[in-house]
Amino acid sequence: MKFHLYVSKRNNKSPNRYLKTKQINLSLSFLRINSPTYTYKCYICRGQYSENMKKYFIFIMLLLIGSISVKAQSNDAPQSHPFSYDRCRIITEGVINDTLQATFCLDTGAFDLSLDSTFVSNHTLNKKKLRRGLFGEHTEKVKEELAKRGLELPTDGGGAGAGEAKMQRAFEHIRCHAGDYTFEEPSYKVYQNLLGSDVLVGLEPEQQLTFEVYYDKKTFRLYSGEPQLSLDKSWMRIKMEKHVVQTTIPLKIKIGKKTISGNFLLDTGSAHTISLTTQTTNEKGLAKLEGIRPWTGIGLSGESKGGVIRSESVQIGKDKLPDIDIHLSYDKSGALSGSDFYIGIIGNKVLEKYDMVVDYINLYLYLRPNSLHNTPVLTYITPTSLQNTCKVTPTSLQKNKEIHPYFITKPLSLY
Repeated sequence: MKFHLYVSKRNNKSPNRYLKTKQINLSLSFLRINSPTYTYKCYICRGQYSENMKKYFIFIMLLLIGSISVKAQSNDAPQSHPFSYDRCRIITEGVINDTLQATFCLDTGAFDLSLDSTFVSNHTLNKKKLRRGLFGEHTEKVKEELAKRGLELPTDGGGAGAGEAKMQRAFEHIRCHAGDYTFEEPSYKVYQNLLGSDVLVGLEPEQQLTFEVYYDKKTFRLYSGEPQLSLDKSWMRIKMEKHVVQTTIPLKIKIGKKTISGNFLLDTGSAHTISLTTQTTNEKGLAKLEGIRPWTGIGLSGESKGGVIRSESVQIGKDKLPDIDIHLSYDKSGALSGSDFYIGIIGNKVLEKYDMVVDYINLYLYLRPNSLHNTPVLTYITPTSLQNTCKVTPTSLQKNKEIHPYFITKPLSLY
């Protein structure tokens, strides 16, 4: 007598669609095995059989399904992708609308999708007229209605810098693929200058993804769902706080006799170490401290000015980093002027000392010291035309100081 085993393979992302059904001349009972992407269901045609035969068939069935499951998981596992770190930002290759190759900056401090205006123009991406503001041609009307209720229009663009972000919005659907994740939006921002990439990809909690970064190896993994790696005791686990489209983590900074504690925006779009907002700088009286050196930088909202001071320590979770330069903002507008949910920003020049896993599902940040952990953070002031580059060295500064009088040959700010 034949016993029939039916194996159904279902894609978990399309629950009503069974991809494959295979009939095998073995089976005894019902069994379900789950993998991250697929569910396998096994059915039997019942008949007369002995208990020994049942055990034998179950053993073979488990081996069969186990091998199928392992194969599926290996094929579906998120892949590692390389990134460039020339400007102290995570820049990788991506695809727009399934065909157009572009460079993507992966930014946990931003939200939405933003494209460089030159790139949009060169590739005739936008077929419609660009509109200013969050609601296009209706922006002013919405602004007036909100004002009647004592409310302000939400900020639609910009970043660090005291000027106005030169940004418009294209109201057309766009799809961008980076790593193993696809971002889709009904509209996107268009900036006059995205500072080194074609696309700025905002990573947000609502996207329910995991972002792994291995700075010393210059690789990353970006995929949907919970972390797919072993997070053992070698990793620090830090709880993140969600603020609509952005997340913060707690830090403690010691500068002289002052201790500054609070929430800091997690920002892989920042080429800084740690920046304190103007609001925090003023409230803590930090601008009056001795040893502050001036710095000038450029962000999406134009030129940013402030000071730099060396800290005694920066504590992240249970780890304490000595001698980290802290940037004090003097901007009266922009992302560094102040916020109601963060007192500063933590950027790549500190995060690069760790392997990092951003778990947007459970809102945890995992950090593990890497090969860069004990290396000094050397930062320099450079002229405005060379902002946001990490290729500056003491030798190049010395050679070029006559051409660029703003060069200073001792460690100062990140820019």
